[in-house]
Amino acid sequence: MTCSVRRLLFLGALLGAAAAFAAACGGEGSDSDPQTSRGGTVGEAADAWAEAFGPFQAEVLDALGEHAGVSAQMIGTWDTDRMPVSEVQQTGDRFEELLERANALPGGTDKIEEVNAAVARGLELMVRAYDQYSMGMSSGRFELMEHGDDLILQAQVQFSDARPGFDQVVGGPEGDFAQQLRDVSDELRAASLEANKGLDANADVVDALENANWRSAGQGVARAKIHFGRAVASLEALPVPAEEHVRAFLLRTTNGYRLLLNAQGDYARGIAARNIAALRDGDRKARRGLRLVTDANADLTAFAGSQVE
Repeated sequence: MTCSVRRLLFLGALLGAAAAFAAACGGEGSDSDPQTSRGGTVGEAADAWAEAFGPFQAEVLDALGEHAGVSAQMIGTWDTDRMPVSEVQQTGDRFEELLERANALPGGTDKIEEVNAAVARGLELMVRAYDQYSMGMSSGRFELMEHGDDLILQAQVQFSDARPGFDQVVGGPEGDFAQQLRDVSDELRAASLEANKGLDANADVVDALENANWRSAGQGVARAKIHFGRAVASLEALPVPAEEHVRAFLLRTTNGYRLLLNAQGDYARGIAARNIAALRDGDRKARRGLRLVTDANADLTAFAGSQVE
């Protein structure tokens, strides 16, 4: 088990933000009385906002998809010291541009302002997180990357907080994809948080192993196993979605978390026997698991972006 486990933290956190944004702002509305269906100044303001928000939403989803590509490249360089700092910086710059656009979105009603503020807060947190990631990768200070993860998890919450206002402006999600993604979004968010706690525990294991504290390392693996187990259980309990893209995303994400859970068994075996080969087996399973989650999020984000008019 190497410092590669720490790199997993970077991959896990932002992926949850992608799904949160797609679920919160997905589809055009179907509520009975959204602001876009009203006349007068309220309806005009809502229509103007919806017209501006559509292309902006597509750009945010595209930027999140770009991150998935960076994540996949990072997994591909798992066993080397090469890290795509320049690409991460470029993606961070793109989120900074999107933040400027979010701050320039039209207003006009309290609910519109509520959505604008939540999205802007989320993007601001992502910009700050990318700053931390870039500095952490350049300097090798993983605590900065871990701080970036905390910021990204906060961004995920902000994107989810945009959902009620978005529904009241343009209505609830319309179409099978948007509705069924919304139906599983709370469980996905909970599973993502549990998985990130598991990755945090694995990072503690790395620290313990570096200090030859085998007992503490074993305790960290036990904590990680609990969190990954909860993530898998929460997704397995969901009904199988009928919509093919949501169904594929959920299946691949669940299988990815399950591989991360299974990796803990290898880590526990390696720690108990002081067996480096077993620790490496765990690393390989963890890498495959994160690659499944990464690819699932990339495909989901790309399809969500294609649904934005």
